[in-house]
Amino acid sequence: AASYLSQALALEPRNAVLWKHLAECHRVRRRPGRAAACLKNSLKISPKDTQARLAYAKMLEMKGQLKAAEHQHKLVVKAVPQAYSAWLDIANLRQQAKDCPGAHFAIDQAAAIAVASHPDVLYSRGFVQLLE
Repeated sequence: AASYLSQALALEPRNAVLWKHLAECHRVRRRPGRAAACLKNSLKISPKDTQARLAYAKMLEMKGQLKAAEHQHKLVVKAVPQAYSAWLDIANLRQQAKDCPGAHFAIDQAAAIAVASHPDVLYSRGFVQLLE
């Protein structure tokens, strides 16, 4: 699949969807560096694609680039203010970086959004759960 996508990209290098599909091929093959490069190309073409941005953040995290991953999540939160899951990802990144106050802040942000938009959310500091 990757070779076919590469051939298609040779014909259509400005096709963000093809770049995302090629990134997925690399992700499945456990090549986060190549996947990140493909997603970066996709985002150059389609910078408002939040799904590509979240996938890019995950690849950066897998590469150990926590600050860069957090920056991508912050861009998602700026573009989609109700994206509380992006705040949870930021909390996880800050926890990995041993920044407990930053992680608590991010969890509080996620909870405030989640509780406001989903009345079925149970919240306590450090724990957000959607109730069935």
